[in-house]
Amino acid sequence: MNRAFAILYDDDLERQWTLRDEEGNRHMVTYNKNLQKPMLIGGWTELRHIYELHDFHTIYFGYVGDFCLNITVFPSKCKPLSIARFLKRIEADQPFSMDRSCISSYF
Repeated sequence: MNRAFAILYDDDLERQWTLRDEEGNRHMVTYNKNLQKPMLIGGWTELRHIYELHDFHTIYFGYVGDFCLNITVFPSKCKPLSIARFLKRIEADQPFSMDRSCISSYF
């Protein structure tokens, strides 16, 4: 997780978050509330199973408020150019502020 995001929104962020994908699926995860090393520490096992995450993948998190984040899971290893194209397309469709978003690689 992006440390700057965690620091900026520390007062708003609780331990339990809801992740929502583009198909409307919702997942509960647990945030460690550690500003030195912020991480989502619970709920990954279910996500790994649902999205078949068995290797390194990229997940885009977009904070929408009220402890809810929209997520996009890239189902396979993706190159930085793929991520850049994705973010450019999202920006064109619905502008967002990068301070409310972060990109993280897991698995």
